[in-house]
Amino acid sequence: IVQDGWKHIRYLQPGVPDELYDLNTDPDEMKNLFTDMKSTDRVTKLRKALTAELKRTKAPEPMLPR
Repeated sequence: IVQDGWKHIRYLQPGVPDELYDLNTDPDEMKNLFTDMKSTDRVTKLRKALTAELKRTKAPEPMLPR
């Protein structure tokens, strides 16, 4: 999901980590900020947006973030 210049990628395969990029400073998506403690609030916000979009589109339950 992309929002406010940030991109959050969530994979459905077990063991594949999420990704988070600041597209304003890293448009080529080279530095994954997902585990950066400074990004915690951003991850929470994007995860909520992703959940809302998946529910809006009636995605299967296993696709929803936990």
